[in-house]
Amino acid sequence: MGIKDFSTIDELREAFPSSFLANGTVDLTARREIRTLPSDMTVAGHLILDNCDNLTETPENLSVTGWMCAASCHSLEKINKARVGGNMHITNCPRLHVLSPALSVGECIINYCSSLSELPKFHVARNISVSYCPEIRVLPWDDVRGYFSAVGCTGLKELPSPFSVAGQLDISGTRGLELRSDVSSPLILARNCEALEISDGSLLRRLGGNIDLDGSEYTILTPDSMPQAFSP
Repeated sequence: MGIKDFSTIDELREAFPSSFLANGTVDLTARREIRTLPSDMTVAGHLILDNCDNLTETPENLSVTGWMCAASCHSLEKINKARVGGNMHITNCPRLHVLSPALSVGECIINYCSSLSELPKFHVARNISVSYCPEIRVLPWDDVRGYFSAVGCTGLKELPSPFSVAGQLDISGTRGLELRSDVSSPLILARNCEALEISDGSLLRRLGGNIDLDGSEYTILTPDSMPQAFSP
């Protein structure tokens, strides 16, 4: 079979019968024949799209009861409108650059997507991780109900203002990021950051021992004095 656009579930099931599992999961791992999948696709279990090298976009109006993952999909450019009950895990998709604002997911994990530069404010119920995406400049969420990670996002220069994270906030490995005093989180990890700017000392006083600056070079910008620079 050559590379194909699948328009119906029946067509997809006929081509890959072993991919449709008894528990409702659809495992299309390494199905390199797939370029597109049927619109309005409904998956009662999990959806696995890992190593689908020729998949260019996810189905429009996708519904997944469990989690969805797409790893090392080297042609994937777009995540369309979808509702995913569990986590949406996208990793190592170097051409991905468009995400629908109509996404709704339980948790969002997007890692190592080197072309992704913009994120719409789609709905995430709990945790958000957007890590090792060096082209990301701005984050759309200002209130995160779980943990938030932007580890290794070297293009990110500022966080939303104000920014509230119910769980841990991890900005380790960033470069030139400004950490304002209106950030709210019970624990901030800011390890091995380059040229981190902390807007004033009130954030450090408020957090006490609940901020980890291990290995970071940072500057505290005080309103009544010259900047105070610190390094490991």
